[in-house]
Amino acid sequence: MSYCWESLRKRLVLIDRKLSRSRNEQWGAAAVTDQDIARNMRSVAHAVAQQELEGLTVPAATTNDLRRVARGEIPIAEAIRNVYARFGNVPIFQP
Repeated sequence: MSYCWESLRKRLVLIDRKLSRSRNEQWGAAAVTDQDIARNMRSVAHAVAQQELEGLTVPAATTNDLRRVARGEIPIAEAIRNVYARFGNVPIFQP
């Protein structure tokens, strides 16, 4: 069980790295462009599809958090905290 969430966490970190170059003004940098958002949304779709290929289902709330990260609305750290909070009763690897 922890493997699938670790895999998803790694994908979230990759999305965050892509966003780090175009963080919106809320975090003190340039706004996220439409091209950045489109690329990030594709990354989210690929991450969710990969989980489905592994026979897993990503909860809608997690997918919504990923989309918010992709649009630059929240930092990746918040999305990861949300995942941990939603699955507090499940052993998830936390670095």
